[in-house]
Amino acid sequence: MRKAALGAFLVALCASVFGGAPITLWKAGDFTPLRGGARVEGDELVLPKPGAHCARRFALKPGWRVLRLTGEMRTTDVPAGEQSWQTARIAMEWKDKDGQTVCPWPENIGWTGTTAWKDVTRSYLLPTNVTSLSVNLCNLAGGGEVRFRNFSLAITRDYFAQHGNAPLPDGVTDPESLTGAYRTASRTRTRYSLNGVWRLSWTGDPALRVKDFWREDFDDRAWHAVRVPGCLELQGFGSPGYVNWRYPFSLEFPKIVEGRDWRDPATNTVPRILDRDTERPNYNPVASYRTSFTLPEGWEGRRTILRFEGVASAYYVWVNGQKVGYAEDSKLPSEFDVTGFVRGGGRANVLAVEVYRWCDGSYLEDQDMFRFSGIFRDVAIWSMPNDGIWDFVVRTEFGDGYKSATISVEGIDGEGRADLFDADGKNVASLTTKPSNHLTAQLSFPRLWSAEDPYLYTLVVRKRGDIRARRIGFKEQRIDKNRLLVNGKAVKLKGVNRHEHSPDHGRSVTLEEMVADIELMKRSNIDTVRTCHYPDDRRWYDLCDRYGVYVIAEANVEGHESYVYWPDKGLGAFPLWDHSIVERNVRQVGFLRNHPSVTIWSMGNETGHGDCFRHALAAVKALDPSRPTHWECGNPDADIDSRMYPPVWWLEERGRFGDGLADVMPGRKENDRQDQTALKPIIMCEYAHAMGNAVGDLKE
Repeated sequence: MRKAALGAFLVALCASVFGGAPITLWKAGDFTPLRGGARVEGDELVLPKPGAHCARRFALKPGWRVLRLTGEMRTTDVPAGEQSWQTARIAMEWKDKDGQTVCPWPENIGWTGTTAWKDVTRSYLLPTNVTSLSVNLCNLAGGGEVRFRNFSLAITRDYFAQHGNAPLPDGVTDPESLTGAYRTASRTRTRYSLNGVWRLSWTGDPALRVKDFWREDFDDRAWHAVRVPGCLELQGFGSPGYVNWRYPFSLEFPKIVEGRDWRDPATNTVPRILDRDTERPNYNPVASYRTSFTLPEGWEGRRTILRFEGVASAYYVWVNGQKVGYAEDSKLPSEFDVTGFVRGGGRANVLAVEVYRWCDGSYLEDQDMFRFSGIFRDVAIWSMPNDGIWDFVVRTEFGDGYKSATISVEGIDGEGRADLFDADGKNVASLTTKPSNHLTAQLSFPRLWSAEDPYLYTLVVRKRGDIRARRIGFKEQRIDKNRLLVNGKAVKLKGVNRHEHSPDHGRSVTLEEMVADIELMKRSNIDTVRTCHYPDDRRWYDLCDRYGVYVIAEANVEGHESYVYWPDKGLGAFPLWDHSIVERNVRQVGFLRNHPSVTIWSMGNETGHGDCFRHALAAVKALDPSRPTHWECGNPDADIDSRMYPPVWWLEERGRFGDGLADVMPGRKENDRQDQTALKPIIMCEYAHAMGNAVGDLKE
């Protein structure tokens, strides 16, 4: 069962998840100006011939980033043989403040000779430096007529989920009390954990799910009791199942049909979830959860945010019988503003969550691992002032050979201030507001962060009654020809890939298990970890900051099965997946960019390359130009070359090639792709597949 149209699941979430009401740019029914013979009939825009069009340009405010396009179109009298992507086009061009094109992303809509109205609803994440937008509705039908109706454009501010730094009581300056993985109190004045025992109904067939369980008066006393967070398969509901590269459901996208162009949207429409054996939609387990809570005292008159750290794979949320929203991407947190849904005064609030084991997003979550489902990470509510701090970015720049540094805090709307404390709790800098509305300060002889010396400062940011704190580090990473430099010094990464897996709890990894992992790594002289192949629990990054581990932060993107069959026709080549691939990468950057341990951004793993990933790379660079990028399936477009499981002779040749001592880079085998670049650094992103006793001969 497909629970959301790809790229269009922000319909009801713009106000609740992203924190603000949409602003209409193009009002439905307003088709002006008209060009090339375009006309209006009733509420429809008619483009009678090629060249007819209706175009507009919009100026955008900084920070407004989720673009919502809605409407319908149809074509008539299209000559036989016309290709579907030549029927009609909604062409968009995004430019920065200097008038430079950031990313021209035409959206091709329609198919040959259809007389039925087609929904063209789409959502896009705009790069942060976009300040103007051009939109053109045009006819490309080669003689046919194109019509649009109910067309509109709206834009909403995109707030990234915060990294767990809920507001703090005033007067707190002790660094150990401010941030970090060891501050694990479940209930504070501004944060209230909802972990514990919840009620559950489970079914394998979506058609048999309890459809009205979200009602406040629903009687769940006969339901099962389950632990949250926890993997359902380890609590008696369904089977975990280990899968390497095959989907646990039928491969329904893409469809490669002999004699038909695989790019044709009529051939590849939407991904479906069908049983692998029966090809029927009657096995996609649905877990219906219920719990209740009361708001702590003092939360009235403030914003209340509901936060899920990780849910596999897609879910709907209701509070007190009202639908709050929907979310995907099982490995990143989602936050819902439930201020208008909850009630205080000691009254009970009912929380209901409907979780689907698989969804369209599961086509991007085909990692080599045990497959689990359910609410597997923490759930909490937290409180903030109505006009408080939502998100901020910490940036550092160095001068005089790293003897001085400028620290800036960006993204706080309105008046704020910040102070920087060293590890002993001493205030070493006070950040003041500059004309750019950034908080900045100069620091002499900063102690730099590295894997060998992971020195952390504590930054305390205030905006009236809202106080936030983060541990930060002064660190620079950059590429110099074929070298990766950290704080100006060349480093060779000695790393491992790490899946989140507990022998007792599956995907629900405890803090104690994380500490055991990272201490084992440090004892073994491992200085780098690739979060294969998705973002980890937020506490893992706190530990990497504290212990000193370079992180290759990887987005939750892997479409492995289609990549095995058609490497050149994987999901990255289909515009249908563009929004999701870009969004998963952008959200990861927004969530993790203030961590000094994060050193490289990785776009994902083992998915066919294409424009979707080129757009993701561009969006990541626009959001954070300070870190290099990694994408093993598209090396020429990334900052660092990569290869997995190469033989020793290949590595030796690649070393000569990287140093500029060889003109040609040989492949590993006859049909190997030639995607390496001279004078460019390389990492082996994987080199020994560890499963069971598989690495017993690693020494040899």
